[in-house]
Amino acid sequence: MASLNIETKTGTVKKNITEVYDFLTNMNNFKGLVQDQHIKNWQSTEEYCTFDVEGAGNVGFIIHEKVPRQKIAYKNYGNVPFDYLMTVHLSPKDENETEVRLQFEADVNPVIKMMIKNPLANLLNTIIEKLDTINF
Repeated sequence: MASLNIETKTGTVKKNITEVYDFLTNMNNFKGLVQDQHIKNWQSTEEYCTFDVEGAGNVGFIIHEKVPRQKIAYKNYGNVPFDYLMTVHLSPKDENETEVRLQFEADVNPVIKMMIKNPLANLLNTIIEKLDTINF
């Protein structure tokens, strides 16, 4: 197995930290963050979401840990071929801005690592970029 660790750039969301935390602890809200032409069969509740990524298979997240106004950790959920953990780190920039960074960790075989590393890094960075454009 090979360790796969991806850390996004830090993004700034023009919302206070409580609003960002509340938004990211409802998995129904993730549809607008990951939606593109490669995402199909979206299903979600407040606690989990699953979807198919064209060419990569099924992806699912369930909330694993919540530390109010600091971090939210999601782990793999559903029919996913390996275990992973994605953590959102939050920090207040000022009263109406929040800094957000994503960290993804998994142990996968080297072939899968090679196949998913760049598309996954792009997806995670897209989430950071879209957070500031979503109305919540």
